[in-house]
Amino acid sequence: METKLTYEKLQAEVIRLKQEDDFFKSIFDSLLVGLVVHAADTSILLSNPKAHEILGLTKEQMQGKTAIDPIWKFVDMDKKNIVVEDYPVSKVIASKKVLKDCILGIVKPNVENITWVDVKALPKFDTEGNVDKVIVNFIDITEQIETENKVKKLNIAVDQSANATLITDTDGNIEYVNQKFTDLTGYTAEEILGKNPNLLNAGTQPIEYREAMWAKVSSGKTWEGEFHNKKKNGEYYWEYATITPIKDKKGNIINYLEVKEDYTARKQAEEALRASEEKFRKLFDEVPALLDAFDENGKCIYWNKECQKVFGWTIDEVNAVDNSLALFYPDPNVQKEVLDSVTNQPELVFKEWYPLTKGGKELTVMWANVSLDDGTVINIGHDITDLKQTEKELKESNDTKDKFFSIIAHDLKNPFNAILGFTKILLANHRELDEESRETIIRSVNDSANNAFKLLENLLTWSRAQSGKIKYVPEQLQLKELLLETISALQEVANEKNIQLSDLISEDEVVFADSNMLATVFRNLISNAIKFTQTGGTIIIKSNKQHDEDFIEISVADSGVGISKDNINNLFCIDKNTSTQGTENEKGTGLGLILSKEFIEKHGGMIWVESEVDKGSTFSFTVPCKSETEKF
Repeated sequence: METKLTYEKLQAEVIRLKQEDDFFKSIFDSLLVGLVVHAADTSILLSNPKAHEILGLTKEQMQGKTAIDPIWKFVDMDKKNIVVEDYPVSKVIASKKVLKDCILGIVKPNVENITWVDVKALPKFDTEGNVDKVIVNFIDITEQIETENKVKKLNIAVDQSANATLITDTDGNIEYVNQKFTDLTGYTAEEILGKNPNLLNAGTQPIEYREAMWAKVSSGKTWEGEFHNKKKNGEYYWEYATITPIKDKKGNIINYLEVKEDYTARKQAEEALRASEEKFRKLFDEVPALLDAFDENGKCIYWNKECQKVFGWTIDEVNAVDNSLALFYPDPNVQKEVLDSVTNQPELVFKEWYPLTKGGKELTVMWANVSLDDGTVINIGHDITDLKQTEKELKESNDTKDKFFSIIAHDLKNPFNAILGFTKILLANHRELDEESRETIIRSVNDSANNAFKLLENLLTWSRAQSGKIKYVPEQLQLKELLLETISALQEVANEKNIQLSDLISEDEVVFADSNMLATVFRNLISNAIKFTQTGGTIIIKSNKQHDEDFIEISVADSGVGISKDNINNLFCIDKNTSTQGTENEKGTGLGLILSKEFIEKHGGMIWVESEVDKGSTFSFTVPCKSETEKF
């Protein structure tokens, strides 16, 4: 009975031990640490799956192998690529001491990268104090080593960076600064750690500026901007900063990284450039010259105040249309020529163009092109419209003066020469001359005197008109009465050539005109008609009220010699000599027509001529038939 109980106990103990062994074996196999058990001769007794994974060897490759077998390939951490031939188990057996803080690099079969492990070896002793076994455990620290190496490299890069760098905690307190930060601000790490970067604030920027910065970075976004700060020694400086939130794997912000660039010199340069640009802009806007620029598509990129003043458009109005050049030059060919000149001919110097203003007035502008370093072509212009008008008036004044002196020197001199000549003959020979001869000479003297008087009268009238001494005093006039006075004075001259003067103007025709000026116009036109009409011809004076009834058209038509087309355009020009002799060699100066044109234009009317050689001429003009107040 006792034997049976002893066997059952033994069997139960075996089962218990087996269960215990299975339990410990399960733990041994599931360890996340590589575990290898060596015998006293360094041969391997046990190894777990994690050890096989880390070492790159199978259980069969390791079982029974010693520490110096060639299956091992280790690299010393300190000596880098030097292969360790003796696995450190031998050292533990020899020293009988625990081995720790041993870092080895494992060269796995067919794997280029080294796996770094942290090795610990624990000796187990027998009853006599000798090492019986060595338990070696190791963990893969490759990722840790790589991270540390990256951190070292990053630390070196940050410390040697050309930019100041600091790291703060989530409250903005400084945890790290590099040497460049100290160089820039004057604060050492000991002086600044634990403090807020606001310590550097110069106080010149609004509080809202930094509040906006903090709101952005605390929301997880990167912020870039300028800070105006103050160094430890009180010197002000500008920095350009980039602040980036540092997050953990869960996306939580754990730190802020701030990289600062000394921006002072650049800021000063920008300020100088801005000031220079402001001066340029002010000069550009205020200079009393037209300054503009257009790109190759015709878009206006510069437009100074003088341009706006002269042309009437703002730059926004100019660019509001697809083709801005069309505002100034309606002709597409001119637009193309202008665009070509300002984009492809920057050397073009001073050329006259004729742009339109907003109100439709045509100007005369002298433009020159200047090419800037960036390729922009600036157009510099001067409005010479008034100058051109002055030049025209000056030319007309000079022509008037020349005409005046020409008349005095020639036309006025000739009749007096005739008078002097004939009177000299009379004085010397009047007793010897028969009655008919004396009458002929006296008639010639009278004709010359009349011609001289008419010329002098026109000359004086014209001279007074040029000097502005003739007052324009319009009034309501009976046209018929005024015309009859003129015809009456010229009737005898017409009778001498047997010319019929026909007055077709109605009795009730009324005009609003200056009587003296209108009488001068009638006298000149009818005198000319008599002069250039052959003996026995006709002259017809008639009127025709125009459609708008504000003006009346009056015409003087003759059946005379007519005028060539070449001379028609020059009849009313002071600088053109169009005077010709009449049908009986009557002389004239052309002054009467010029004076008539000035008087008609004074009334707001027009004067023109229609003529054909050998078929006669018709001179027509318009004068108002109502006063300005009567028109409304």
